[in-house]
Amino acid sequence: FEQESQKDEQPSFLPAVRLQWWDWALALVVGGLTFVGLVAFAFPGLCPDVWNDAAVAAGLRPPQTIFPGFWRVIAQLFYLGGVEAGNAGLVWAGRVCAALTGVAGYLFLRSLLALLVRGRLRYAVQRYVVQSGAAFLGALFFVCADPVWRAGQAFTPGALLMLLTLVQLALFTGFLLNGRLLSALVSMFL
Repeated sequence: FEQESQKDEQPSFLPAVRLQWWDWALALVVGGLTFVGLVAFAFPGLCPDVWNDAAVAAGLRPPQTIFPGFWRVIAQLFYLGGVEAGNAGLVWAGRVCAALTGVAGYLFLRSLLALLVRGRLRYAVQRYVVQSGAAFLGALFFVCADPVWRAGQAFTPGALLMLLTLVQLALFTGFLLNGRLLSALVSMFL
């Protein structure tokens, strides 16, 4: 008799652990839409905004600051095959970087909304759907904003810093949400 009553007392909510794959799927959809949008509608080559950064990465001009050293190391790898290959590499790396920025933006907004929106247990599914939908739209609008769109035109120090900042924020809000110490430690060193 006890087993039958336990079967009837199914929880009226879905735990967030079961739905995490959906978060990653939506994040990848945002990243994919960003990449496809940039491939379809972005400037076809290296836009004039990043010519100075490309000249520094190619070694044609001395760097003016020390700060984007990590970016410079990555960008110089594209120019090992020549200037034309380096310019094309910067364009494609910028589009991938913008897509990853969209993924990190969704994960950050999703974790942030999960922290901010709390309520009764019986509304857990509705809350989760609203949080996921709002995070999806927020990340999509974020990557369509002019500064992020320009950063996705080519791989620049600004694009790399934006990506690293959003990854750090997503990791830290994930720590606040789940209490995983590894997320906090990794976010401290980014």
